Amino acid sequence: MPRIPVQVRASQQGTSGLPWPSGGPAFVYTSASWRGTKWFGPFLVDTGAARTILGTVPTMELMRRDYGLIDFERDPSRVSLGGIGGTLRCVVREVDLSFPTEEGDPFYLTAPILIPEIADTSLAGMPNRLPSLLGRDLLGGGALTLAYRLPTDLHLSNMPTGVSL
Repeated sequence: MPRIPVQVRASQQGTSGLPWPSGGPAFVYTSASWRGTKWFGPFLVDTGAARTILGTVPTMELMRRDYGLIDFERDPSRVSLGGIGGTLRCVVREVDLSFPTEEGDPFYLTAPILIPEIADTSLAGMPNRLPSLLGRDLLGGGALTLAYRLPTDLHLSNMPTGVSL
């Protein structure tokens, strides 16, 4: 199975007044495409998130004018999520994902991704930028290996086979 590298950003010393460093966030860089539009960027690896969700900025870049056509009240795939930030309304859309592997070949996957309702749809006016989260729905299809000691090594492997783009 392909090994998909994950980048761990540097930890922060003394975050929130605590004397020990926090672990840096882990990201997978992914290309997402939907109806002929593409976006490339990071998904935060989040083992606490049950579902994979597209972030605020990627949602607007990927969906463009189609975003305004979504009826978050009546869409048959609507979902409400409760979490630390409160309740978030979303819809599910099938999105084509491409993960770069260690070998340099892309690993393709088509998956249901949550699209969040964004109150302010102007990119300049988004005070709360929701990051894209790679949740347990996709992580659970593979094996996540993490080592915080030298060498720092993190990979997604054995992900489910998807439809090629």
